[in-house]
Amino acid sequence: MNLSSAHRTILQSILSGVYTPYDVRELVRICYALALPLIRKRIAQGKINLESLGLNQIDVVYDCIADLFVRDNVGNFTEIRRFFNKEIEDSTCCSDALLLSTLRRIVFGSVNVNLIRIHSGADPTFGKILHNLNIALTRTRLFEKYVQFGETMLACCESDLLLHLPDPPLEYLRQQLSLIILIHDSMPAMLKKLHDILQNQQEYQRTIPLICAATLLKEVYALGAEPERESDDSPLKDLQEEDASRMVRAVCANLRKDMFSHYVGNGKMTEYVFEAYLQATNGILSDLVLNGRDECKPYFEYLSGSLPALTKEDYINRHKSILEHFVRAAKQGLSEKIRRKETAL
Repeated sequence: MNLSSAHRTILQSILSGVYTPYDVRELVRICYALALPLIRKRIAQGKINLESLGLNQIDVVYDCIADLFVRDNVGNFTEIRRFFNKEIEDSTCCSDALLLSTLRRIVFGSVNVNLIRIHSGADPTFGKILHNLNIALTRTRLFEKYVQFGETMLACCESDLLLHLPDPPLEYLRQQLSLIILIHDSMPAMLKKLHDILQNQQEYQRTIPLICAATLLKEVYALGAEPERESDDSPLKDLQEEDASRMVRAVCANLRKDMFSHYVGNGKMTEYVFEAYLQATNGILSDLVLNGRDECKPYFEYLSGSLPALTKEDYINRHKSILEHFVRAAKQGLSEKIRRKETAL
């Protein structure tokens, strides 16, 4: 985008405080045109998930630049005027290139700040992690913040940043973190491991966007959650012990028949591991209906009883989601059996 003479006149009018409604509409249009490519790039890179935010692309752009158009009680655009006065001694005498560059920097800065706000508002967990991450950054001194093209970046301290190399892909960082991080690590410990991954490689820059770092750490915390306790198990509460044991065995037998070809037949796991899942599912359902949900152990303990060499990290990374799927299917099957029995009475 180039700054035309008309654009320059409009910007000068805005900065002087003597402007028309047309000037304001054109300023909004110019700022939108500057912000749009940046937003599109972030969406393409996976740094903005429109679905999770509940917004479309246009909404995100306008939300990110809205703060620039706040005016004081005499009509001055406070943010724009303050920024230009700080950056340019006399805006009437500077070049078109400097005017456009300055406007672009304030737009990019507004996008960066407000994207973090939008993410935090749409996802309170993300906001909390971002807050804790910022505290850890201050305390550890492992990374320093800087702004690149309007985005807050983290750079490894006292390191050759290898800026001539490409950015580290998010999937690469995710895979490397999964090998060394523990779900009970503190935020500083996680930050140290992320720093070590960047520091000990030579293929990518030793930098990462702040939002990407927060996203990776949020994924680690999410792994530690045990969502199975959220389900409603009310149909399972009133079974007699004999009926419970018989129904659980029947449900697990059906589960084996329904899932064997998908998992073992398709080579997704060995029969030995498959049987371990069934044994763990049997144990979980049996404890659930006989002792109640509060007396159930963590799912990891049921599975590790059949797979003694299983570590908690390996469970989280490879087995957790599959076992939860087995248990959900078994609970559904058991509930259906109970309902059919009650209907027949």
